[in-house]
Amino acid sequence: AAGTEGFEEYIEHDGLARRFVIVRPEDGADGAPVLLLLHGNSGTAENMSNLTEASAYVATRGIWAVMPEAVDGVWNEDPADSSGIDDVGFLSALIQHLVDDYDVDADRIYVAGLSNGGTMTQRLACEMPDRIAAFAAVAATLRNSQADACPASARRPIAYFRGTADPIVPYGSIGTVRSATE
Repeated sequence: AAGTEGFEEYIEHDGLARRFVIVRPEDGADGAPVLLLLHGNSGTAENMSNLTEASAYVATRGIWAVMPEAVDGVWNEDPADSSGIDDVGFLSALIQHLVDDYDVDADRIYVAGLSNGGTMTQRLACEMPDRIAAFAAVAATLRNSQADACPASARRPIAYFRGTADPIVPYGSIGTVRSATE
């Protein structure tokens, strides 16, 4: 969108070069809020940026949109998964990088995610509630393992967007995930 710029960067975390894309106002003003947008399963930073029309939002709101990428397109959003990919650590390091290197507003960091990214968003809500101001999970549900591991003190605003006709993330519970009403 006019008045915005986009670029990619990498940070090193746990021996991996982790990629993310930033879309920000051209002036790159200090103290801006940041919206992290987490893609769904097999997604990419560009896919999430296009799907959410991030540049138009940046142009009208003056925020920074940051689209990180998961290793092999899948977030390790299940605390019971011992795959070894530390996505919580990566996203924490990314936030710190943005605060330190770009002087964004550390008190106005927001996270929204779609599907697998929405479930990762909920993991962040439980494990990093002090670093993120609010959360939104789209077409995603809460894993039982995450609900069991989430401390009662981890309270932040969160919005859920679920659909009763969603064939991939059912409105009711299935397997190891909670229903929308739960």
